[in-house]
Amino acid sequence: MREKRGLYRPNPELEGGALANGRHYIGSMSKSPIRDFHAHLYYDPGEVDHARAVAAALTERWPLPVGHFHLRPVGPHPRGSVQITVPVERFGDVAQWLAINRGGLTVFAHASTGDDLADHTNHVIWFGPSEPLSLGMFS
Repeated sequence: MREKRGLYRPNPELEGGALANGRHYIGSMSKSPIRDFHAHLYYDPGEVDHARAVAAALTERWPLPVGHFHLRPVGPHPRGSVQITVPVERFGDVAQWLAINRGGLTVFAHASTGDDLADHTNHVIWFGPSEPLSLGMFS
């Protein structure tokens, strides 16, 4: 058991523990605070048709809600984007699909827990190069 080395200390509230750096993790994902995931496809105006094709291919495989195809920055997003909402139980499959089939688009995916700042900074996955977000709206 790693407790002797200080890497794991049980936390009954989280049913998980604390890492060596003092941060906690959730042991039981059945009590996860994640409601769903958002996968944002990023594109420039001339790539919107390509983004539509990627989103269409994804939603042919899994029926997922697809938002509006924005041609300019909206919210914290640095350029044109579309949001695809992914249920927790489907995210692993969708993430694998996007990793292989994103067609050169950058994909910003994040958990949706209700903490918008953490969801857009700490609870994120990038497929392709990361891009700076405008986070001022969350403070």
